[in-house]
Amino acid sequence: MNLMSGKPDWNIEHAVLKTLVAYLNTDGGTLLVGVSNDGEALGIENEGFPNEDKFLLHFKQLIKQHIGLAYAPLIEYALVPVGEKKILEVDCRKSDEAVFMTPNKKDEEFYIRIGPSSERLTGSKLLEYVGRRYNGNGHQ
Repeated sequence: MNLMSGKPDWNIEHAVLKTLVAYLNTDGGTLLVGVSNDGEALGIENEGFPNEDKFLLHFKQLIKQHIGLAYAPLIEYALVPVGEKKILEVDCRKSDEAVFMTPNKKDEEFYIRIGPSSERLTGSKLLEYVGRRYNGNGHQ
């Protein structure tokens, strides 16, 4: 849910998924959903789901559809209370193979984590990173 517009927003889900893929492709990491960029706990209550189970099922479905259930064992998530709110804490471990996000049926996107941001790699940069990271042979 986009809290500014009050409407569902794929861009927000895409941002969450690309961060998870970037963590999987780099060194792992933890993502907090329902926390503003300045650290304020906004909670997931505004997401419009009738209950927490429906929210968690939707999140699992996003992982299944856009990352793949093969990587689900590397992604642990739970709702965590922060004051009166609940946030989603997502812990990712590093993957032993390249992980792609499929935003739709015909596209694949590859992200890595560089500092505080997720960066998309394509073309020769993608081949070089994957070769160096997973095959131990890329050129520098």
